[in-house]
Amino acid sequence: MDGVKKMMGPAALIAGGLATAGFIKGAITAAGGLEQSMGAINTVFKDSATQVHTWAIGASSSVGLARDEYNNLAVLIGSQLKNAGVAMDELGPKTNNLVQAGADMASMFGGTTKEPVEAIRSALKGKRDPIERYGVTLNQAAVDAEAAALGFEKVGGSLSQEASAAATLSLIMKQTGDAHGNFAKEATTYEGVNQRLKASWDNIVATIGGGVSPFSPAAKAI
Repeated sequence: MDGVKKMMGPAALIAGGLATAGFIKGAITAAGGLEQSMGAINTVFKDSATQVHTWAIGASSSVGLARDEYNNLAVLIGSQLKNAGVAMDELGPKTNNLVQAGADMASMFGGTTKEPVEAIRSALKGKRDPIERYGVTLNQAAVDAEAAALGFEKVGGSLSQEASAAATLSLIMKQTGDAHGNFAKEATTYEGVNQRLKASWDNIVATIGGGVSPFSPAAKAI
């Protein structure tokens, strides 16, 4: 028995060392991903990037997303909105509202925040089936009518990309009204607490990785 204990000592140290090395490697990777997504936010949102960074920092509690997760979703939806003609001064708030809507829909219908955000992105491209999972029904007649109600007119018999996007988003927000604020309402549920804790831990890991990465200012100063 004593021999076994002696053998287990070094083995435990090796296992612990490997686990630590694996954690550090993962943390550095997380830090690199966060740095990249922060840069993408700056590129997409320009002068309003500071506000988007602020929303991303608070995303673990507001929408249950780690900062990097929020950044990646914001870049995707923000780029799409920009291409659809959304003004730069409106780009950040509209993007944040859609990520929040995604969190609310996910908390009501299940799944991750990314899934309804992806469904919204698909709807903006004219692919309307994915959004139906969240109680939204879209068709061209409804989009045309909503665009007209918003003051858009057809050009050459069809809506512009900006008009179609604005009408689609308006219909989605109207039809998901019951879900608005649902993520906050479920803050104390098991799923709500667990999602926030996971997001917070992911942020901590990325912060640790930034401190030990050989490419970070902090590590270079050591």
